[in-house]
Amino acid sequence: MPKQLKFIVPGAALVVLLGGYFGLSQVAANSAESRIEDWLYDNELDGQVSWRSLSSSPFGGTVVLAGVEVMGSAGALKGLDLSIQRLQISDLVNERERKSLSLDIQGISFPNSDKGLGQQLNAEVFGNLLLDSGRSELQPFDLKLQGRYDNDEQQASYSLALTLPELLEIESSQTIDRVRDLDSLFSGAVAQASRHSSVLARSGIGKHLEGDLDTALKRLLSIELGDSAFSLRDLGYFKRSNALHQRYALSLDPTSQDDAETQRQAAFARQMRNEQKGCEDQLAPLYRDAEQACSSWLATLNGQNEGIRLSSSPEERVRLSDLFNAAQRPDRAERLLSRLNLRIDSL
Repeated sequence: MPKQLKFIVPGAALVVLLGGYFGLSQVAANSAESRIEDWLYDNELDGQVSWRSLSSSPFGGTVVLAGVEVMGSAGALKGLDLSIQRLQISDLVNERERKSLSLDIQGISFPNSDKGLGQQLNAEVFGNLLLDSGRSELQPFDLKLQGRYDNDEQQASYSLALTLPELLEIESSQTIDRVRDLDSLFSGAVAQASRHSSVLARSGIGKHLEGDLDTALKRLLSIELGDSAFSLRDLGYFKRSNALHQRYALSLDPTSQDDAETQRQAAFARQMRNEQKGCEDQLAPLYRDAEQACSSWLATLNGQNEGIRLSSSPEERVRLSDLFNAAQRPDRAERLLSRLNLRIDSL
């Protein structure tokens, strides 16, 4: 082979491979865009969601939408005005025996925060967080969601991560066992909602739905809890709100010989002791490590550590029905917490 061909052939092969890759990506992107548009149309959401660009991996396993705008005018999105800088959809499987979905949503904001759902969230959720920490505006935040279900293993799991810049970071995960035929379980939930329809209640369908409801409820209550975790990390909210509380909420004695800062520190120390005692008095009958748990929780609330983590790894069977029973019978709560093998630690 001539010397020049030794370089030309590999180079040509690389060009062909790259061309094929980007060609497949474009085809996959077109297919993904068509499927998304069909889904929006089928759910009567067309015209309410738009995006600046869409890209896809060669075989459609990962789809990325940039510049997403939601202008909810009707249906499930009514009142929701939302902007998303980047939305990544991956690991999408929707089969009877197996389901999975991963969403990575970055740069979420409410462009019309003075009306609709944005106003409600600002008033009831984000507004209080901003006010308590002395901030005036919610920065674009990120949300990650992941869910999986495997009928053969009879197991389902989910994870969630929410990052509110300069405020909080929340992470949560849960595994559940003995989950069978998820589609029919959802159908039972629909039957439960439909049961309350006066029209159906007067018809023969109502009796059929009652049977679906009872079956679905029994299956739901028999689900067993696996490993779970919840963490709350302070990104500035607790530290700032605690500093504001010490400055403006703690009363000072104008006749004291101590300066204002010394008085604030003394008052805060008394408050911490009282809160620790009150927490231990309530938690000790239920949880064996009440002192350490209360200390970690109060240190988080008062901005003295990075955050708190709750984790559970049941070594004995714990069903959803056990949670309901413990809620109705407080004397069962201690035994339930012991079976959950709950741990509470500072980050």
